[in-house]
Amino acid sequence: MKTLLPFLILVLIHHFLLTPLIRKRLPIYIGLTAALLILFGVWSYAPLGSSQGPPPPPGQNEMAPPPLPEPNGRGPAPQGRRWRPMRPETSRLIMGLLLVGVDLGAYFYVESRRRERRMKELDFIEHFITLMRLRYPEDAVRIETVFPEDCSGAAVPPLVMASFVENAFKHGISYSTDSFIRAKVELQDGKVIFHCSNSSHPSVGDSRHGIGLDNVRKRLSLLYGNTFTLSTDEGEGRFDVLLSIPSQPEIELS
Repeated sequence: MKTLLPFLILVLIHHFLLTPLIRKRLPIYIGLTAALLILFGVWSYAPLGSSQGPPPPPGQNEMAPPPLPEPNGRGPAPQGRRWRPMRPETSRLIMGLLLVGVDLGAYFYVESRRRERRMKELDFIEHFITLMRLRYPEDAVRIETVFPEDCSGAAVPPLVMASFVENAFKHGISYSTDSFIRAKVELQDGKVIFHCSNSSHPSVGDSRHGIGLDNVRKRLSLLYGNTFTLSTDEGEGRFDVLLSIPSQPEIELS
């Protein structure tokens, strides 16, 4: 039990104290994990007492006896190659490294499963906006985004928020006057709140949003029933979209 206690302490410290630092302070995590492994290595090579028997009496031949000759008289039988056994200290160190590696792999697996659905939509929007930044000059189009670092497992239907962002770039940018695009996602009281605002120009202001909004409303109704809110507001020189949906729908999202 005393031999297993250091391994248990190693895993508990790494899992509960160090892995939460991966997402927010990765350099600190790397430094603390390296220090923890160094301390574990010092313990691994610390003497634990000798398990060997008493030394042989003086003068006793400690060498192995010579190999016996083969029955046919052709000399000693060939000896197989002998491998030196691994030192117990090295075995303990390798076991500790494996336990930390397994715990780290389990952490990333759980994180990837937890963040798989909710990150796809945000990643898609971020990649799309990155491409649009390359297309439009910064002095002509102001692009602002506010996305949460941790959505705590919130799931959103794919290509709902992204469609509003795409329409904002498609219909809210003018090459003759200054334009802006603002997208914000936040979590409040079990709700995912999405707000998208873009400039609106008279030359492109028409009923382009009608059909798209109707389709989005029908899709959200199938997923959330009456638990969602979708509103639009078109004022002077701007168009706003506000969407509020539960962080977890009642049916599985595809």
